[in-house]
Parts: sequence; structure tokens; C-alpha cells
Amino acid sequence: MRSRRLAAGLLCAAIALQSSPASARRAPRRIQLKRNTLKLNAKTMRLRVGPRAAREITLALDQRQSANGTGGEVRTLRAMVHLLRALKAHDAYTHGHAIRVGRYAMATAKALGLDAKSVNTVSISAKLHDIGKMGVSRRVINGTSGKLTRAKRMMFSRHPATGVALLEPFAKAKPYVAGVLTHHENVDGTGYPLRIGQEKIPLVGRIIAVADAFDAMTSARTYNKPMGQYAALAQLKRLAGKKFDTQVVTAFIKAIKSDPHAKRAINDARTAR
Repeated sequence: MRSRRLAAGLLCAAIALQSSPASARRAPRRIQLKRNTLKLNAKTMRLRVGPRAAREITLALDQRQSANGTGGEVRTLRAMVHLLRALKAHDAYTHGHAIRVGRYAMATAKALGLDAKSVNTVSISAKLHDIGKMGVSRRVINGTSGKLTRAKRMMFSRHPATGVALLEPFAKAKPYVAGVLTHHENVDGTGYPLRIGQEKIPLVGRIIAVADAFDAMTSARTYNKPMGQYAALAQLKRLAGKKFDTQVVTAFIKAIKSDPHAKRAINDARTAR
């Protein structure tokens, strides 16, 4: 019940990063305490990253004032690029995964017949879906920290909330929040963090869920051998209507066969092995 109350309030998440632009440009060896504390309601989460990621996060935050004003869409996109660069500095695999998921999601959105603006929103949301993993240790992400304990699972399960917190300072990034927050929800209501199902999950979240799962299944990890493309598609079909939206799975399979963005993502996954 407590976790549900926390999840219900995630859209009101606030990030406590109050440094001045001048001090922000002096990238510290680690983000100082004032700059690495994320506040989610009554909960406090600490984000600890290295100097390169710290630099990119502070550069993103330098864009806040102009990004939140009139015509700030371009500045907001620049800020999102800095957040993705921060993710790359934190963990290169997660960044590559995010870019591939963005391409799969864009192709799926097109196959679903969404308009150009919606396709673009889905694409950007998908690229940002794992930025909250900057709150997860690199060793945990890559499976080199030993057995996956309950504490480590909890760390993983908080990454949608951390992602929302990182986007919260940017008013014009609100269209991307839904995908970041709900990409681990399942249509049968067994996902996280909100445990919502079916149409209650925004379409962007349902699209990213399929794209995310496919790339995870077909990518090589230290703890996981990649599935073949057809085996992964068969798994998506088996889970359609349970974990994944059936219509989205159908559109994804259509996109995989013909869309150049999806084909590029497949090739990128192969070269990353």
C-alpha cells in the first residue's frame, strides 16, 4: 500500500538541484550532496554518478530557465541530449539499449498509424525511458555485483521514479514523463510502479514495453546470451494479452519486417555483441 501511495505521487516528483550555473560548470569528481539528492514525496533518493555524468546533468539543468519559457522546445531537447550523454557516461550499454529502443518504438508508432508529432514524442520518450538507471550502480546493471538480491531488485524497480525526477525540472518535457514512468507496466496489471493494466497504461508506455523487451532479449549481456530474432518475436506473441498489448505486438512485428529504423536497431544490436 505504501509503495502504491508513493507511485501515485510520482508525477509530483521534485529534484533538489539548486546550484548556480557558474558552480555547475565546475564539474566535481562526484556530484556534491546538494546536487545529487532526488526528493520523491517524503522519500529521499541519492543519485551518485561520476564526473562526466555529473557534468552532463549540470549542463542539462543550465537549460532550465530558457527551456521552460516561450519557444523552449529546442532548449528542452538540448537538455534531453545532455541527460542521454550522462546516461552514456554512467553505463554505455544502457545508453545503446535506449537508442535502439527509441528506434523500435518510433517504427512501432508509425505502424500503428500515429501522427508525426505523436511518433516523435514516442521516439524521444523511448530514448529517455532508462535515464533513471543513473540511480543504479553500474555493477548491478551489468550483473557483476553477484547474486540479484531483493535490495538490488528494489534498486532496479525505482528507476522509473528516478527518471521522472530527472525530467521534472523541465516543463516542456512533460510529454515524455508517461513513457518513462509506465514502460514496466503490464497489461494484466502485474507490472510496476503503478500496477495498472490495459488501457490505463498510456499507449507510449505500452509501445516502449514491447520495444524494451525485444531489445533486452536480443542483446548480449554478461549474464545473458542473446535470443535470435524469431525466438524473441515468438516470445512477444506468447506474452501478448498478458504482459504486452496485443495490438502493439502486431504493429511491432510489422515494423520489424519493413521499417528502416527497426532494421537499423537490429543491426546495431548485432554489432554491439
